[in-house]
Amino acid sequence: HSADDGHYVVSVCRELHDTSPNFIIVYDLQSGTLFKKWKPESNSCSIAISSQGGCIVNGLENTWLLIWDLVTGARRFTLRGHTAPVDQIRMSETGSRCLTYDSLGRDRSLRLWDVTKGECLAVFTPDQSLICCELSMDGKAIVLGLDGKRDIVTLVVCHNTTADEQISTGHYGKPEHKGKVFCVSQHG
Repeated sequence: HSADDGHYVVSVCRELHDTSPNFIIVYDLQSGTLFKKWKPESNSCSIAISSQGGCIVNGLENTWLLIWDLVTGARRFTLRGHTAPVDQIRMSETGSRCLTYDSLGRDRSLRLWDVTKGECLAVFTPDQSLICCELSMDGKAIVLGLDGKRDIVTLVVCHNTTADEQISTGHYGKPEHKGKVFCVSQHG
């Protein structure tokens, strides 16, 4: 697994003939040099990086998500909630939010996290299997394709008190897509 954001690239590696968990390496793309290297306590199955947010999001085989500080390599947060290992992580452009899910469908929930506070903002579990999923650049909407559904589904994250106001005041896209926007309530 590897990911880059234009400034850094992060990779999950394993040494040959080594049974200990795989390790994480971050390279500085400007200089081409090794920036950081460390080893989580469990094998990694997904990883994403954001120099804007100054963090690395790391999905482990034990179902945890770890948020690492990009500069120090220190663990900021351990996030729990998934019931299967996460193999997909989508970061917002600012690096403040990320979307996580298991594309194999062992855990069908999609979880949106605030990586600056280490908390879950929203959870959505579709009735149908997930085909594809993306997080909007601002981290406020999730667009997904579901098995057996002809149309895409858009989830808009909003507060309980402003859900109707946020949805009714904006027009997004073409009029024929009206009714295809659902609101996922934000915790808190």
